[in-house]
Amino acid sequence: MSASPPAAPFSLTQLKTGSSALIVGLSEDAPVEVTTRLRHLGFRAGNVVEARRRAPLRDPVMYRLLGYDMCLRANEACHVSVVAL
Repeated sequence: MSASPPAAPFSLTQLKTGSSALIVGLSEDAPVEVTTRLRHLGFRAGNVVEARRRAPLRDPVMYRLLGYDMCLRANEACHVSVVAL
């Protein structure tokens, strides 16, 4: 029996509401202040994140991470790479 190929990473902004994903990293081209904020909020490789709700205009999105809910705008979420679970 062969193993399935690993899932391709995609941006957190593409995660559908109600779906969970595993964080694989942050963009190398993200501004330092954005990566610092994301790391402080818990957006680190190995953590699981779930898209919970979207605002009426689709931004920001409420994510569940490390047992708490938080909102993140698309201009920051685009720097988080995830793979589907």
